[in-house]
Amino acid sequence: MSRVLFAFLALTLHGPSVANPDCQIANQNDAYVLAVNWQPGFCKNRKNHPECDAIATDSIALTNFSLHGLWPNKKSCSNNYAFCDAQVPSDRPTMCDLPTVTVNPRLVHALREYMPSTRYGSCLERHEWWKHGTCSDLSEDEYFDLSLSMLHQINRSDLSQFMRSNAGKEVSKKEFNAMIDSSFGNGASKHFSLRCRKSIFEELQIQLPKEIGTSALRTLIQRSALAPKSSCGDYISIVDGSANLKARRDR
Repeated sequence: MSRVLFAFLALTLHGPSVANPDCQIANQNDAYVLAVNWQPGFCKNRKNHPECDAIATDSIALTNFSLHGLWPNKKSCSNNYAFCDAQVPSDRPTMCDLPTVTVNPRLVHALREYMPSTRYGSCLERHEWWKHGTCSDLSEDEYFDLSLSMLHQINRSDLSQFMRSNAGKEVSKKEFNAMIDSSFGNGASKHFSLRCRKSIFEELQIQLPKEIGTSALRTLIQRSALAPKSSCGDYISIVDGSANLKARRDR
């Protein structure tokens, strides 16, 4: 049966919810997105996440960006380029029902530090690998090594220091974007989508090209497509991790 006929029958018999098989073939991406969280803001807006309730007071993730994921993108699939490995059932199980991720001990330690969900058992690392990583041409070790390498470049930048200096304060989006440009090059902010919820900053989603290699993040950003519109308003609240943690535990 031809692929076109198969797609037509799938749509006819099962409706539009059936995934396009062309969006589940690995190494067909035309870009990447790197998503990094400001964990205090993420936790401020959410309840009953174990990584928010149990996180240690000296956690790196309270004062640095943490890893959400590295997402291969395929323009023709919109947000549906995902789950490119047949081991994952079509009913999309919950994160902790997915197979475990097997990476070397160094990466296990790093993920526990920089992806708090890994340490506290809500299994984000499984979701990121099986949904996104399997659509790249990378092994598990290579996928997480690359993701963490780019995260560390962000955490060594002036942008990360800006976040710490303004924790507990409100800043303008204009000021935030100016700091991105200062940290990653003139115009870099056009490749960043700032994600907020109720004016609280939660995440950066950074556009990257398909060919990443070993280039510095600053260089990759300048080669990438423009980012979708940010969800943040003109003023952005940067949550102080220590204060938010104390408030959650005192409630």
